[in-house]
Parts: sequence; C-alpha cells; structure tokens
Amino acid sequence: MENGMFRSYGRKVVAVKEYEVWLYKPFVLNGAVYTLGDLVAKGDGVSTINGDVYVFGTGLDKPNRMEQYYMGGICAVENAILHIQKGSAFTNNLLRVGTFDETAGQQCAIVVDYDVVAEGIQAFGYDDSIVIIRDAYTFDDIEMNGANSYIAINGNYFGLSYGDGYFHDTSSAVLNIAPMYSGGFNNDFIRSRIVINGYAFVNGSTFVMEVERGRTMYQLEDVALAWRGNRPVYLSGGFDNTAEYIEDLKKNGGNGFSVILGDVGWTQNRNLTANWETWTNWIQEIRSRVTPWSNNIHVPSKITGLCHKAIAANNRIYFAGNDIEIPASVVCRIGDTVEGLSRIA
Repeated sequence: MENGMFRSYGRKVVAVKEYEVWLYKPFVLNGAVYTLGDLVAKGDGVSTINGDVYVFGTGLDKPNRMEQYYMGGICAVENAILHIQKGSAFTNNLLRVGTFDETAGQQCAIVVDYDVVAEGIQAFGYDDSIVIIRDAYTFDDIEMNGANSYIAINGNYFGLSYGDGYFHDTSSAVLNIAPMYSGGFNNDFIRSRIVINGYAFVNGSTFVMEVERGRTMYQLEDVALAWRGNRPVYLSGGFDNTAEYIEDLKKNGGNGFSVILGDVGWTQNRNLTANWETWTNWIQEIRSRVTPWSNNIHVPSKITGLCHKAIAANNRIYFAGNDIEIPASVVCRIGDTVEGLSRIA
C-alpha cells in the first residue's frame, strides 16, 4: 500500500486470499470509521467524524526499525484539524500530528472528545497540537518531537506496557525529546510540552539507546527528560547503569520542565467537555505558562499515579515511593465503550 505519505514499502497490508465473512442480521457497526490503512486529515479546514474511529494503519518495513515518523495511523498534516466528535480513537499504530519535513506556518491538530487507545501518541512538526478531552492509553510512548507543539490530555494517562528491558518500543513511557533538537538554545523546540491534567500511570521507562541495533543500554526516568542547564542529565555524568543514574538524580536533582503533570492550576480546560472548540483556549493557556527551561505553574508536591523509578516534570524530579501516590480507585471511562472492560479499576 502506498498513499504518498506513509509507506508499507511495496508490501501488501494483508495477504491476498479469498474468504467469506457471514454477517448475521441485525449487523451493527460499533464505530463511525474502520480502516485497514491510515486515516489522514490533510489540508486547510476542520474534518469532523461523529463517533468512534478504528484504524489499523500502515507500519514499518522492519519490526525493530527506529524511524517511527514513517508510521501511519490517525494523522493530521498540512493545516488540517481532525475532530473526533462524541467518540474515541483506536489505532494499532500512531495518533500523530505533523511530519518531520513540515515547515513553520503549517499548523495541524487532532481533538478527540472521548478517549484514545493507540500504539503511541506523537507530534512531529511545527505549531501542532493533540488534545484528548478524556483519557489516553498507549502500548508504546507518548512522544514529543515537534517545535512549539503540544500534546495535552485533559484526563488520565495509562501507559500499558512494562517492556522486556531490551527494546524501547515494548515499553510505555512519556518522553519530550524536542528540547534536544534546540542545540541548547532558547528556540521553539524548548517551548514544546506534554501535559497530563489527571493521573499518570507510567508502567514503562525511557532508555539510553544503541541506535544502530535499536536496543537499550540502561533505563532513565519513566517520564523524561531530566535536564541540568541546557543539557540532559544522562549526557553529563558518564553513567554505566540505571542505579548510578537514578542515584545521581536523587543527590543532585534535575529540571523536568518539558512535561507538566497533575493539578497545576489550569483554568481554560474546564469547558472542554461541553465545547470542544475551547481546546484552543487551553493550548494558548499552556503556551502562556511556558518560559525558557521552566513553566509558570503551581508545582504539586506529589504526583498521583504510578512509576517505577522517577518522573521528570513540573520543573523538578519526582521519585517512585515518597513522591508518587497510587489512588485507591480509578474510573476507566473507556469501559463504557469497549465490551468486557470494567468502568472501575
């Protein structure tokens, strides 16, 4: 399958085989859109889908390939705004905005009224936004790569995969890599943020990588990155393993400016459920709180959720144990949509 943007490298998405599917009456679809390929909103204007969206999406030519910007899924590019109205988004690949070759001046966005279940949630371009009005679930990461861009989850985040300890794509973490593209200077890459307004259950971790092999060397914090000055902490210490790295963070601290978690005092997200168009007000509020290498926010003393090592967020570092509170119960609102799921976890 080739669609001019996301490639399957000449391979067929499914095997060529004749088969029969018996449809018993009454036949009822659970969603508004089903695709084997990608769902792409492209060009100026707002595209609205009323109801749930199920997208398989195109993938990579090799399972362990690093270049996730070739992956498809549910995508918005070239000034498009995709609104999934009164529905959730389900994809075997990415929910993503922008492309790496996007130029400044192109602004695109995806706004989902309910929940997102995806392999990953990623932003790649300039001035792009993803707003999820309820909760987000990923099997891989939430990852920010774009400049002056924002991924904002108004509800809770559930990172579902602990990982195998060897390949980073088997682990669910939260990673804002955009500031590393800044070259240490105050520019638009420094201003990109990942925001989670509710609980953050981060079951996986970020890693130092052997890029050529796609394998991990040692694990870093679960929500990343931790910075000192204009450099990530992991580049400054000559660490050999995770224990050394985390011990250094505990002793010397770090700056978690690129991710904002929990109740930090947002006001412009309060009407999102009633009026999805107020997503622009919330993004503008986030943008107004961002300062170089910091954020003008109320900094919570603890994070509600889960992590195994540490969280770099809210201008500081939170450590598993004393700084993380696990709630007694959680409302899983996607349980209203997916058959077999309980609403209370």
